[in-house]
Amino acid sequence: DIILVIPENFESDMLSVSPKKLDISANAVNATKGSLGSQYLVQTIGSTISKYRNEQGTEQVSELIVVQNRYNPTLNYRYLMIPALMIILLIMICGFFSATNIVIEKETGTIEQINVTPIGKFTFVLAKLIPFWLIGLFVISIAMVIAWLVYGLVPLGSLGYIYLASILFILAFSGFGVLVANL
Repeated sequence: DIILVIPENFESDMLSVSPKKLDISANAVNATKGSLGSQYLVQTIGSTISKYRNEQGTEQVSELIVVQNRYNPTLNYRYLMIPALMIILLIMICGFFSATNIVIEKETGTIEQINVTPIGKFTFVLAKLIPFWLIGLFVISIAMVIAWLVYGLVPLGSLGYIYLASILFILAFSGFGVLVANL
C-alpha cells in the first residue's frame, strides 16, 4: 500500500545542508488507508531522522520529507466523487432497474402470458433493456452537463470515448442484471 524510495547514499547525505529527498508513494484507491499510512510513515521517518541529526549535532532541515499527491493533487473531492456518482447512476439504472423490471414480470405472472405470444426471448429481453440503455445514455449526458454547470468539471478526453466506454459499461451491467434476474 505504501512504497518508500530511499535514494542512494541517503545516510551520508542526510547531514548535508540540502539532503536528497525521500519519495513516499501511497496507494490512493482507499484514500483513508493511504492517507493514514503515508502520514504514519512521514511521522516515523521524521522522528527517526530528527533523532539521528540531534545525535550528530547538526541543525534540523524541515524539507527532508515532502508529500506529493499525484492522482488528485488538489485533494478536491469533486474530481473523485462526481464521476463516481455518474457511474453509480449507470449501475442503478442499467443494472438494478433492468433486473428488477424482469423480476417484477415474473412475480406478477405476466411473463407467462408473454411466453405464449409469438415474441421470441431475445426480442423480449431487448425490449426490456433498450429503454434502460437509452435512459442511461441520457442520464450520463445530463450528469456531464450538470457537472460542467455546477462544479466546472469538463472531461479532458474525447466525448466519443466517454460515450463508447459508457455504452460498453451499460451493456455489461444490463447483461449482469438480466443474469441475476434469471437466477
